[in-house]
Amino acid sequence: MVRGALWLKQFVGEGNIFTKHQVREAFPDTSQADRRIRDLRKFGWVINTNQQDASLTPEDLRLVRIGAAVWDKRARAEASKGSKRKTLSAKARQETFARDDYMCRTCGIAGGETYPDDPVHSAVLSIANREVVRPDGDANEMPVTQCKRCNSGSNGKAARLDRVEAAVDRLEPTQQAEFKQWVHQGKRSWTDLERAWSAFCGLPPEARALIESRIKDE
Repeated sequence: MVRGALWLKQFVGEGNIFTKHQVREAFPDTSQADRRIRDLRKFGWVINTNQQDASLTPEDLRLVRIGAAVWDKRARAEASKGSKRKTLSAKARQETFARDDYMCRTCGIAGGETYPDDPVHSAVLSIANREVVRPDGDANEMPVTQCKRCNSGSNGKAARLDRVEAAVDRLEPTQQAEFKQWVHQGKRSWTDLERAWSAFCGLPPEARALIESRIKDE
């Protein structure tokens, strides 16, 4: 695992893709080398497969973030303790989903909803730790709801300043004022309409049909 971490840091680098074949070539004398690479996730390393990043093939992996320096025994021990402390119970996970109205805190998509720029794939929600800066300047981590695509660091296309400026310019004055508020608070606000839609997306087909029938009757 330590050798794998050093290889990733020196030859792959954050944000880059590597393959399982490359791992096997790099460590021909090590059995189950790819599994030992995946063990780095316990120490804060974010390594995604095509299950988290739809742009990857089954053979690809992406090193999203380098975690603890596992080649240092003290750092590895501290990271191991922190990992155990941060494990969320099923109740805490459910409370986090409910607090965030079952929507991704990054892009706002609801669980089960298809992506506007990728209608073939539906959003799968998960829990991620995000650093939050308090008014006094200190920062701590808190669990938030994120879709797997945002959690992987891949939003389907690279953001460009000119595209964002054009999108903001197209907003109506009231929408620009709301967008300005989102920028200042560092997160978007949810409307009652969005909460209702998120709740609707979470219903089974039979219940959705009942809601649809009720709306038609009204």
